[in-house]
Amino acid sequence: MSSRNRKKSQLPAANAIDDIQIWLAQGESDFATTSSGVMDISNRGIDFTTKMNVTLPIKSGCTLLAQQDQTKVLSSKPYAKSSPAPKNYDRRAKSTDSQDARAVSRGMQTSAPIQPQWSNDVKGRRSSRAHSDISIPSMEPSRVYYLDEASDVHEMTVLNSTKVSFGPGFKVINVMTGFESHWVILSNVPRGTDVSQVRNILRPFGEVLETHRNFDRNHHTTISLRARFADTKQATEAVAALNGADVLGTTIYARFPPNNMKSGRAEIQDTCLRFTWDAPSWTGYAGYETLAAAEKAMEMARQDKSWGKAIRPSIHDGTPTLGPVTVAFRGMPNDLKLTYLRKFGRPEHTMQQMEKTASIAHVSNVIREELQSLGHLITFRHNSAPYSDGKVQIHAYFPDSPSAKAARDLFDDPPESIKRLRGISILVEHLQYMSYTLGSDIFKVLKPDVEDLSRSFEELDPNNTIVESQDTAQTSTLELHGADLRSLGDLKHGFERILRGEVLKENGQCVWDTFFGSAAGLAYLRKLQEENPDVQIQPHRRRQKITLHGSTAARLKVRTAILEQMNKLRECKTLRIPIPCRLVGPFIKRSLPLLQEQVGHENLTVDIASPSVLVRGDNAFELVRVAVQEALHSKCSTSASNVAKCPICLDDPTAPIVLRCGHTWCKACLTNYFSAAIESRTFPMTCLGDEGACSCCIPVVVAREVLGSDEFDELAASAFIAHVRTHPDEYRWCPGPDCEEVYRVGPADTVLTCPRCLRRVCAHCHVEYHEDVTCAEFKGGLEPEFARWRAGKNVKHCPKCKIAIEKVDGCNHMTCVVCQVHICWVCLKTFKKGETVYDHMRSSHGGIGV
Repeated sequence: MSSRNRKKSQLPAANAIDDIQIWLAQGESDFATTSSGVMDISNRGIDFTTKMNVTLPIKSGCTLLAQQDQTKVLSSKPYAKSSPAPKNYDRRAKSTDSQDARAVSRGMQTSAPIQPQWSNDVKGRRSSRAHSDISIPSMEPSRVYYLDEASDVHEMTVLNSTKVSFGPGFKVINVMTGFESHWVILSNVPRGTDVSQVRNILRPFGEVLETHRNFDRNHHTTISLRARFADTKQATEAVAALNGADVLGTTIYARFPPNNMKSGRAEIQDTCLRFTWDAPSWTGYAGYETLAAAEKAMEMARQDKSWGKAIRPSIHDGTPTLGPVTVAFRGMPNDLKLTYLRKFGRPEHTMQQMEKTASIAHVSNVIREELQSLGHLITFRHNSAPYSDGKVQIHAYFPDSPSAKAARDLFDDPPESIKRLRGISILVEHLQYMSYTLGSDIFKVLKPDVEDLSRSFEELDPNNTIVESQDTAQTSTLELHGADLRSLGDLKHGFERILRGEVLKENGQCVWDTFFGSAAGLAYLRKLQEENPDVQIQPHRRRQKITLHGSTAARLKVRTAILEQMNKLRECKTLRIPIPCRLVGPFIKRSLPLLQEQVGHENLTVDIASPSVLVRGDNAFELVRVAVQEALHSKCSTSASNVAKCPICLDDPTAPIVLRCGHTWCKACLTNYFSAAIESRTFPMTCLGDEGACSCCIPVVVAREVLGSDEFDELAASAFIAHVRTHPDEYRWCPGPDCEEVYRVGPADTVLTCPRCLRRVCAHCHVEYHEDVTCAEFKGGLEPEFARWRAGKNVKHCPKCKIAIEKVDGCNHMTCVVCQVHICWVCLKTFKKGETVYDHMRSSHGGIGV
């Protein structure tokens, strides 16, 4: 809803308490895409002063407000007082002229108050300049922002790896998802192909800025080629169309470069080769008097952790025979002496049999020399003794993936220097891995869970491993190695789940209420954590979820307590009391702080966009009802004055900030306006001057100026989330568990790889890629199942985004939780503003359906 229409869309507010309309904020069902109508009881003639607690039809569990009915709610954080003027500020300073005002157009602070001196013939609500006959208070220096919209564009990374360009008001201008890249790699291109031929193939998809040919010494008939498009969307379309296409007399393959696959914590690499061979060892023989003594000795050898799992004992038949029962101890490291066997029981006799194999140092040098002959800069990492399972491993790291692949191909037919290594068989693997750097203290806490995770994956495939190395006393590095991309993605998901902790859920939905983001809610969680020191509780207001870290038993106790608190919150009704625009400022400044102290900040908020007061609980309602009545009957209103007033508090601005439209805000009021938008997700953010009718978007640089870095990032993320939800035909969320990556909707049979969870996603069906099944076949198989589900339910499709919506109860005014469009449930007509739906329902259908 645009700010220009905000005044018209306000809920009707009367001038007497008897006419106040009370709106019950209803929640949605457990179905993720359900919307519920808002119950309209404004014209029933109910005397709320006596009947409020007995006449409202209330369904149990219909009281959560902030997210479930998509109501715009102002943060309950009390309005802060403005900071005093700087100590070095000269209050005798004169007003600056228009040239000085332009000098600070980028948000610079002036040495004197700003009073633009523009001509008196430019006036009116739509004037883009301040009036010369309206003085701006000179008690404090002003910050003036007269940025034109073209220059107020800011690019930043949100939600891990999505690059977003924001314009004024945090309007999304351009998006490059983590799935996308400007670069496209074409492989299996015939070696004699001219670059101009390739450009002709790419030209239908968009402008190609540059191309590079890559020659592979191990492939004499084909080449690969890198092309950079001007736009990521063009590159995505090219990959989708050309991967597996028959052109140039062959089948070519198109993909994004591997270094595009990143996550919020680590980056996938395929630049490593792992060389594995048996460590040099000898076999020891020992004779025992009885079988029981021999079995006890073998168990002692298996429990010997000094040398990993290298020693492999077994009963030996044949020569040599050293007693009634002979045990062979294979895999004895070369560093051990024969006397070491005396640790395993009391053998009668012992014998040592040396194996003639090349030394570890010699094998390592031969491998290193062969790899360096390729001309690449290589880094080696050698595992140290004791060697797990008696295996030596060398990891060789290359500057890029093609170099690693060329080195791997070199060992398909081993060089002569490798063949001459006596008694050595080397396994060469091209690994895909991810590297994480953690604080040593953090890793120490996580280590038991990480080791359990590593063991479970190694049982599925020995190539699934987690390798630890201590960088310094403060940091440790963990490398996750997977047998294939899917295994690595699963291993990564399990590891990052340990890092993230448990997201508290109920019936598949994140447990959250605005209470947990309030001061009282945070105090409740802190006390709960003090009572349960083995659990770390982390509330996330922006993502509206709670994360728990700790053992399973300890987490269960905390989970139970939080769910009990949620049930108490659901039992409380949340009511909306509309108030006139002229009373918003006085109510916020005079009544709100006192009321919040009495009933709790978490139980009383003001929605500036409506405008209205939101009250939770019957006990709080009576106090607020009286306060609103007093405000309605009071004489307070905007006084006629030539002094610019803050659009929020309607008072002289403190720490004033002047926007491009000429309206002046208190810094504290503007800060709270930004904070409220994080929860309400109402964008673009416009000035609320002229009683909400000003359409000027607030520059992004203003938010960066008044907010802390964390809160600014939350605001940017909230704006992008709102954009995604209102553009379901263009963007969707990755279907991976707890994944927050966004991808661009693609044509049928388009396959993408998520940069965070590494899952392959069908960009057309919005599910994990359905291998060997076309999109048409996949959707055809889902239709009968969906038809069975919706049978007997009140389900319809959103006319705008086509998502399925189930109506649980309430009136026929529905709001799609995905695209936010307002819908008449009877005829499915859509509206931009909520209040026009009621006019339509009364005129076209004879009522609102309650």
